[in-house]
Amino acid sequence: MHGFDRRSHSLTYDHLVLALGSVPNFRGTPGLEQRALTMKSLEDAILLRNRMIAHLEEADPLYSGPSRNDLLTMVVVGGGFAGVETVSGIHDFMQSAIRSYRTCTRY
Repeated sequence: MHGFDRRSHSLTYDHLVLALGSVPNFRGTPGLEQRALTMKSLEDAILLRNRMIAHLEEADPLYSGPSRNDLLTMVVVGGGFAGVETVSGIHDFMQSAIRSYRTCTRY
């Protein structure tokens, strides 16, 4: 049962695969867990968006100089569904948002 009106559906299938989520695996890389942003919840997505905005804000002023490329470079690890969706979301957001910043002409 789902939805506000508690609908139910019947589905036929040969195999049922339930993917209930996973646990981030940092492979024991020192410092990675403390520095990485995960994508498991809406709160994580908001944190990532806020981080991208902060990086755009910091890269925009004329004094940012050579660190601008560092601030506008992002790495996504994970080629599964969440990783691909995250890359796509970052790209779309940055392409749209960067137009609002004077000196950040490249992303």
